[in-house]
Formats: sequence, structure tokens, C-alpha cells
Amino acid sequence: MDHNKLIIVSMTSYGKRIRTLPIVLDSLYGQTLMPDKILLYIDEKYKSRGDDEYLKEVVDPIVEIRWINRDLGPHTKYYYSFKQFSKERLTEKHDDICIVTVDDDEVYPDTLIEELVKCHERFPNAVIAKRTHLILGEENGKLIPYWNWEYECNRFVNEERMDLIATGVGGVLYPIDSVSKLSGYDESLFLKLCPYADDIWLKFCEVFEGIPVVKSEDKYIPGGIDGVCSEGLCTTVNYANGNDEQIQKVLRYFNTRLNGESGIEDYIFEKGITTRDDSRKALDRIKISCLLDEMTGCEHLLIYGAGMMGSKLWDILNDLGKEKIIESYIVSDPTSCNTDLNGVEVSGYKDMPLDGKFIVISLFDDNEAKKVVKELTEYGIKSEMIRTLDEQEKMIIYKY
Repeated sequence: MDHNKLIIVSMTSYGKRIRTLPIVLDSLYGQTLMPDKILLYIDEKYKSRGDDEYLKEVVDPIVEIRWINRDLGPHTKYYYSFKQFSKERLTEKHDDICIVTVDDDEVYPDTLIEELVKCHERFPNAVIAKRTHLILGEENGKLIPYWNWEYECNRFVNEERMDLIATGVGGVLYPIDSVSKLSGYDESLFLKLCPYADDIWLKFCEVFEGIPVVKSEDKYIPGGIDGVCSEGLCTTVNYANGNDEQIQKVLRYFNTRLNGESGIEDYIFEKGITTRDDSRKALDRIKISCLLDEMTGCEHLLIYGAGMMGSKLWDILNDLGKEKIIESYIVSDPTSCNTDLNGVEVSGYKDMPLDGKFIVISLFDDNEAKKVVKELTEYGIKSEMIRTLDEQEKMIIYKY
């Protein structure tokens, strides 16, 4: 790994969270790749209230506490560092500058910075994140509500994408080129349009500037501090549809800047990095998540029906990397169909043991499905081990 980098950790804190800051900082002191500096931005009002007493425990020389006279809410975490280092010049000593933002309510693994920097070296022009959500849209291209996006998406790793949003809690690395672009937006703008959601504001700025996001290989493992996260904006403004209200304001702003050209949504889904069809499939998987949870949660899965619906179920599970859980397709008369489907054997249900196996009826016709359920229960299969498809599930599977 190239160590000729200037690595800055940038963060903020407020209120009662200041009291637990030493715990967060302790997790950053023992990193396998140490930052050059940890910049901690805190509003001066907390100093006058005496909250700085808790910061006397912070004695490590790499930590620099910067008291500011204007608190920008969650944007404080990155804004002042971006402004400073966007003007820095690369030198022989530092041929690269990375700013890593972290939250004040998380205990971080000791490999955090090393993992982010390794990924940055592979994708030097992208924002690197340990934790991402997948932005989803309807077929007409409009974004669906924030809380229906694919939460903590781990399906796209080490891949530059415009439809991934970096979430700050896991740790996010910003390369110097993106810092220079993202620092150009005036604070009055995000305070007006998106004051409580820095992740969302930065994401749409990144899309407008053509900066992709990459999910790093290592999975994010939460390390929250008990009782701290519950006081944050995530449980007040943003849980009450605040994210969607801010998203709509930001969309209108950037779409106006595009002067009637393609909307910013098109940049998210079609700017040479991803497709809306992939987004639709992800949305469909969320809509049938109960079915998928039942299928992927069992050890032995049988699919009744070796036709199109059964094949589509294989496609969905294959996209999730779970197709191997299908033990067999089963039918009443195996002589009436092929001996395998998608490389999975097709058998008569009377020709194999069925005890303890979960059966999904992949038939489109309700009457036929009811007949099969009756046939299987009369054969001795417990009804709780048989799963039929509802109308929405059938339509999603049919169109997949």
C-alpha cells in the first residue's frame, strides 16, 4: 500500500454526545493504518456550557479540536475540512489527500481506514464507503421513498455505481478531487434544502459532479454506543419522512440547474454505470421479501412446478446467489416434462422423501395451486411446509 498519503479524519459532535467522544476516538487511535490528523469540529457554545470538560481525556497529539462559531448540523462533519483541504496542494511528501468522515456515535474496527484506503487505491476517483444503500426508482424513473431503498446493500462490492449512496455511520473516504468539487457548494444552499441529511445532500452533489460511489469489500458491522444513536437526527426529523421532503427539494434544485435536460434521476440510473432495470428488480425483491426470507431461511427447498414460474424463481434466487438452496423441482407426473430445469433435477414428489422440506407452489393459476395443496396435504405433507404465491408475488415473478 502507498503510504505517501495525507489521511485526515473529520468529524463533529454536539450536546450529550460529547461525553462519549473519548470512546469513539479510542477506536481510531489503534488503526492498522493511522491517520495523520483527526479534526474534531465542535460549536463554541458547548465550550461555554462546560461540555469541554469531557474532552480533557482527549490527549492524543493527532487529535485537533477546532471550536467553530457556526454549527452546520450534520454538515459540520465534512464542510470545514472540505473547505480547507480543497485548497491544499499535492507535494512530494503527500502525493494524495484523503478525507475520511466518521460519526460520533460509533466504535470503529481497527481496520477501518486501511480498508477504505485499499479500496481507494483501486478506485481513486470514487467516494469509498463501508456502508451503502441502493437508490431505487419506479419504472417511470421517479425515485421511490427513501425508506424503501435497498437498506445496507451488499450486492455490489468493488464496483463504481451512481445508484449507491454512502452512509456516513460506516465511515466514508473522499478523494481530494471529489473534495475540490464538493466544496464548491455554499453552506446557505444545503442549510436551506437539506439541513438534516448530509448523506443525501452529498449524494446528489456527487451525481451532479459525476462522482461514483464504491462499496468496499469488507462488510459493515455496527458498533454503536448504547443510548447515543437514539438522540440523533435519524430518530427525529429523518424518521418522520424528513428525508423524502429534503430529497424533493434537492431534486428540484439540481433539475433546475440541468436547464430542462435529463433529470438528475436519469444520471443516477443511466449515466453509464447502472440500469433502471436492475433497480426495478431490486425493488421487486423488496416487495417479495417475505417469500424470499421464507425460501432462503430453509435448509431444504422444493419448488412445485417445472415451468416458467419455477424457472423465474430460480432466476431471482440466482441473482441473490442463493440458487443452490433449491434441492429439486417436483411435479405430480415427471414423465410430462424435462428431467431438469436450470440444471436442477425434476422429480415426482412421490419419488423422493419430503419430510422437513419447504415446498413453494410455483403455479400461476390459483385453482391449480389449490388442487396441488390438497393433493400434497392428503399425501401427508404438513400445511405449514407448503407456501403458495399471492397475486403481487406472482406478477413480480412473472415479469422478472
